[in-house]
Amino acid sequence: MATAQTLNFTDSGGGTPVVFLHGLMGSHRYWGKVEQCLNATWRVIALDLLGFGDSPKPTGSTYSADTHAEAVHSSLAQVKLGTFTLVGHSLGSIVSLRYATMYPGSVSRLILISMPVFKDKQTARSEIKHSNITPKIMMFGPTAWLMCKAMCYMRPVMKAIVPFVTRDVPAEIAHDSLDHNWTSYSRSMQNTIIDQNVIEELAGIQVPTTIVYGSRDTLLKSLDLQQLRRKFPDIQFIELDASHQLPLEKPEEVVRIINEGAKT
Repeated sequence: MATAQTLNFTDSGGGTPVVFLHGLMGSHRYWGKVEQCLNATWRVIALDLLGFGDSPKPTGSTYSADTHAEAVHSSLAQVKLGTFTLVGHSLGSIVSLRYATMYPGSVSRLILISMPVFKDKQTARSEIKHSNITPKIMMFGPTAWLMCKAMCYMRPVMKAIVPFVTRDVPAEIAHDSLDHNWTSYSRSMQNTIIDQNVIEELAGIQVPTTIVYGSRDTLLKSLDLQQLRRKFPDIQFIELDASHQLPLEKPEEVVRIINEGAKT
């Protein structure tokens, strides 16, 4: 087994620890609005996942959920947190679920936001392709590869342009969406998001878990929340009026959910 990579992360505030994992093409800055509200009472650790932000981007990595979780675990070992609340968004929620499965003694509570759940690989690819999160041309295949390579080559120019294209996110988050490479993007998409075992892992989860979805999330239009609630009665489900970028649209609600969990 290869040695786990050490990830870039921030460590701020004081009190009970909470760890944040961002989604595909994100970075630790994705959680800025939420972090600002928690620093007074929580110790906040926000990581750049393997292959994204300022973390290493090894070309030989599989970027599977296991690999991502191992890198998170290796990095958190440096700060000796004890048990902590783990919060993930999208790709980060799948990694969070895998982390809690692999290291259940480390996680006191799990909060999974906008987590992609698909019944099979074909459905996954179709749902992703027809969502409005990223232009279809950027999703899969040789055209996406060529565009990713071109954007990497012109990264300084693209960083100046991208905030005007993605007006629905803060400029610093738009800039960070370019801090990856084709390998980390495509393998994370395939090996973590599409080749997922979310339903099986939820069935075996041993820590208190909250799943949060936006009612306007186009990535999850085929998801049957009522069926999930019946299948997993011990898991708390919360649906909010938001899109896939729920933590950016509803940071106060994310903070409320985290704080309410601390009281139970």
